[in-house]
Amino acid sequence: MDKTNPQLEEEQEKAKPEQGEEKPEKETALARPVAPEDIRPGVYIAILYVALEYFTGCDESWQPLRLRRIDILPGADGGTPLRVREVCLPYLLVEQPDGRHRTIDVRRYRLAVLSERYAEKSIKRLAARPKSGLGSI
Repeated sequence: MDKTNPQLEEEQEKAKPEQGEEKPEKETALARPVAPEDIRPGVYIAILYVALEYFTGCDESWQPLRLRRIDILPGADGGTPLRVREVCLPYLLVEQPDGRHRTIDVRRYRLAVLSERYAEKSIKRLAARPKSGLGSI
């Protein structure tokens, strides 16, 4: 016996595009936070947060200094896709969109894995843009 859910059928009917209406291309991708030990060569990552450590000062000289750590949002290049080339924890060798390489100490950053589609489109557009800096002013 085939049991159907009328609510489910109604929702599916609403989700169908109208005549002449275009379907959305893809669902929205999400950047997923990732543990350093789960990062592998070839994946695309981005910086979610930068860890900032500082000592709290005390008015009383007999009290010890305390190390504090806070996570701050990265600067303007925070969502820039970086392709992981090599992993040797706690360090990653990554390739930037302009082809240059740099190392990342994972103890200083919280990282996210990006969808391949987003990363490749972003890298293509970021690599094509003119270099900014004092030379272009």
